[in-house]
Amino acid sequence: VYFGAGSTLVQVTLMNNLSTTLGITSDNFLVKLLLDQTPMVYLAYALVIFTAIYFNKTKSGLNYKAVGEYPKAAATLGINVIGVKYMACIICGALAGMGGAFLTTCYSNTYVDGNVAGRGFIALAAVIFGRWTGGGVLLACLFFGFCDALQIRLQVGSFGVPYQFFQMIPYIATVVVLALIGMKKAGPKGAGKPYLR
Repeated sequence: VYFGAGSTLVQVTLMNNLSTTLGITSDNFLVKLLLDQTPMVYLAYALVIFTAIYFNKTKSGLNYKAVGEYPKAAATLGINVIGVKYMACIICGALAGMGGAFLTTCYSNTYVDGNVAGRGFIALAAVIFGRWTGGGVLLACLFFGFCDALQIRLQVGSFGVPYQFFQMIPYIATVVVLALIGMKKAGPKGAGKPYLR
């Protein structure tokens, strides 16, 4: 609606990397690794630290975990289960929106329908693979990001293989990982279930 109807690709300007913003130019691998990212990447790292502290060290974070595991027990402690569930849904939607915003402001400078290309399912797999912890999800996301980068690098090489086979790598990795780890540690028992008083 914002860009108007049409079949042309919409070009957008990407967010600058931190090194560009600070005016740092260096070929040092460590400098590139630490500073050659957009601010949204650093925000994601900060959110991992914040959630680890919040859900394990604060009373309201422990309340969220209690509502996720066993809402009826949480209600007996005086926790507003419905309010916590609504707030969790709002936060979840905001974080999903940030993920979509990253794709169009930091990752790809063109916008087309289907720009997400199933990455939401990979994100869900990363949560399961990461065992529902912030640090585990971060490591899982780095693994799936490596698979995505690998398929791009392999497409550039001239192997005589259709590029569609390389594009399957992140999705195949997702299926393989989920098949190998299974659901040994399922998520919160009360997730996705309506709460009835």
